Amino acid sequence: MNKPLGYYGLSHDNPLIKDIAEEWGEGLERLRPIDKYWLIARLATEAHLQSPDWETTLSEEALEIDDRLDEVPFPLLLQLGRALFERDKPLGFWGFDHINSPKLIEDMVETWGAALEGCPDGDACWLIARMAQAAWSHLADKLDEWESDQAEEVVGRKHQLSFYEKLWLIQALLMLEERFRD
Repeated sequence: MNKPLGYYGLSHDNPLIKDIAEEWGEGLERLRPIDKYWLIARLATEAHLQSPDWETTLSEEALEIDDRLDEVPFPLLLQLGRALFERDKPLGFWGFDHINSPKLIEDMVETWGAALEGCPDGDACWLIARMAQAAWSHLADKLDEWESDQAEEVVGRKHQLSFYEKLWLIQALLMLEERFRD
């Protein structure tokens, strides 16, 4: 069961959050996976650029990881995004193991630690955006589907969200359990 938007600190006092809850449900249970990835990619890119405290210049390591994202199978992209957002639990918590994980995961652990705790916030947010974009592209190609008009409207209204509301919405989207429709 998905947690309600309020669990992540999001309030219906913001008209965009209220509209999101009305459109997709308080726990985003009616949100299609392709819209989820579209929103994460756009919101995380915006948050990366908007942060008052983060270094917006990307590290060499982040750029290398972006170049190698195709090593991560589609089902693991969401888990890696969750791990990069939280960075307080070892990757095993998110379903990665030392034997069956792609070499890229091993390299990330070697660079940033077992929970990726050494990854700078700005790099993590940008990489989440890149992973979500890769997942969106995968679904768009596989399902021959595109983001909905409602998801596009949220992106067009993202200026109504504070920096922290963007982060909280990204977290809610990342933690959303996927249910693919036939």
